[in-house]
Amino acid sequence: MHLLMHAAPRRQIVEELLSLPGEILGRIEISEMYDLIRCIDWMQIDPRDVAPITPWIEHKSKLNRKTKLYLPGKMFRNVTAMEYAMISDLYDEFKEDQNSDVESRMIAMALRPAGDSDDPASDPRIKLLSSDQAKEWLPLIRSLPDSIRAYMTTLISANIHRIYEQYKDWLFTDPESKEESEGLNFGWWGVFMDIAQDGVFGDYNGVLYTDIHTICAYQIRKVEEARKMRYESQHASVASRM
Repeated sequence: MHLLMHAAPRRQIVEELLSLPGEILGRIEISEMYDLIRCIDWMQIDPRDVAPITPWIEHKSKLNRKTKLYLPGKMFRNVTAMEYAMISDLYDEFKEDQNSDVESRMIAMALRPAGDSDDPASDPRIKLLSSDQAKEWLPLIRSLPDSIRAYMTTLISANIHRIYEQYKDWLFTDPESKEESEGLNFGWWGVFMDIAQDGVFGDYNGVLYTDIHTICAYQIRKVEEARKMRYESQHASVASRM
C-alpha cells in the first residue's frame, strides 16, 4: 500500500498508525491532525509491528524534478551498524530539543535515493559512507511534507525502541545489578571498536558496514561468554575455599 506516494492526507496517516475508527477520526479537525501525528512518536506504539507502509516515496524538488526516496527495510534489517549508530545519535539529540534541522539530518540517514548498493534487491538505497554524504539529498528531505517527515520520525523511533527491546537483556542491562540502562556503556561506536579487535568482520570498517542485527547477535555471544566465564570463576573461587 503506497499510502505516502502522493502526500496522502494526514487523516490517512493517523488512521494507519493508530487504527482509529472512522467515527472518531471524523471528529478530528484537519488543523489538529499534524499535532496528533507529532505526538505519535512518544506514544506506546507496539514496536513489534513496525514496518514501512511503503517501500519508497516520490517527491518533487523545488526544480520540479521527481526523485524516489527509499525507506529502510522492516525492523531495520538492511540498516548497517554505522547507519544505525548515526541515526540513533541524532534521534537522542532530537528528543532533547525537537530541532527540525536535527530531525531532517536523522531522516536523511534513513530515507535515501537509489544508488550503488551491495545488495540492490534487499536495499536499493545509495550506500551510506558518511554523515556528510547525506548532505547531498538533505535539501530534498527538508522540503518533504510535514506528514511524511512525521511518519519517518515515528518509524525511526519505533525501530530504535524495537531494537532496544529485542537486545536489552544483553546490551542494555547491568550484569551485576540486573538494572536496565538507556544506553550502552561506551555507546555503539565503542561496541564496534571492541568487535573490530576480534577481526571476525574484518577491520573497523568491516564492522561498520555489517547490518546492525548481525552485530548485535555477535555482541550477545560475547556477553554470554563473558557471563559464563564470570560464573565459572566465581564458583571455582567458592569451591577453593571449601
